[in-house]
Amino acid sequence: WRVKSSRKVSKKRTADTTNRDISLLLLLALFFLVVMFLWHCSWVASVVYAPSTLKLAGRQSDGNRTRFEDMEEGMTWIREKTGKDARVLCWWDHGDELSSLTDRVTYLDARGFN
Repeated sequence: WRVKSSRKVSKKRTADTTNRDISLLLLLALFFLVVMFLWHCSWVASVVYAPSTLKLAGRQSDGNRTRFEDMEEGMTWIREKTGKDARVLCWWDHGDELSSLTDRVTYLDARGFN
């Protein structure tokens, strides 16, 4: 009897060890998925709430950092060279920035108040 009972115990211990290993592996996978989800949420928030596109950063050919201020210069020109009652046609995603920085009415903007 003792020999048979020891075999049963060893089979049970092997099954318990296998179940524990599978459980630990599933917990590790779940932890990894949660970490990746949090990283993804942080990345999406950084993209959605990114700074304005009025001043784009870049690098010159020699490696020095520079800013391209074309949008800001264009909006300054619109504010100074057009009349107060002028309407501006622009791409919809720049319409809010343009209407708030130039005090001009835009035909297209993200708010839909055209």
